[in-house]
Amino acid sequence: MTPEQIMTTLGIAKYKTNPTINYSGEQYYSLSEKYGMYSAIEVTKWKIGPYCNNSSCYIPYGVNVGVDGSIPVKISILFTEDQHQIYDIDVHFNSVFWDEIVPILNRKYGSLWEIERMPIAITDSDFSSKKTHWNKFDRIIMIHKTGGINTKTKDTCEISATNYDVVSTHHDPIGAYQSVMEIKLISTNF
Repeated sequence: MTPEQIMTTLGIAKYKTNPTINYSGEQYYSLSEKYGMYSAIEVTKWKIGPYCNNSSCYIPYGVNVGVDGSIPVKISILFTEDQHQIYDIDVHFNSVFWDEIVPILNRKYGSLWEIERMPIAITDSDFSSKKTHWNKFDRIIMIHKTGGINTKTKDTCEISATNYDVVSTHHDPIGAYQSVMEIKLISTNF
């Protein structure tokens, strides 16, 4: 799919093409000092809004999922520059919706998941005040046993989901604690 086809399919009518992302300006530096580098990138990308470049599309808002379409998500799609073959889709949503999303994943992909549970500590740091607070959670990692098959191309992919994606809080409107569902193409180029 071309970037235009991706955005049209997801209902995004207005988006930027090849925006300049300034990771060295005063605003970025201020965010980085306060939240850390990862969150500064996240907030910077959110402020740009939906965009595509030569190898990805990023949709921080404007797409909702769920039974009644009330769960906001942010989506990152990676594709090859030459053929526009999508090889990675990440869908992030607030972790409070995990229990609502899992049955949807089961209906869409089937209930054959390998499930791993482990503790995770997530830090909520304010780098400017040098204060850190740790919260402990039970992390669930689900990997679909059979994956998925693209009915048009017959390519196979790995499907996975986790209720807590990273070890530090997010600082965008999706929420501090985020879950992610990922579909990743299994490469045949070996």
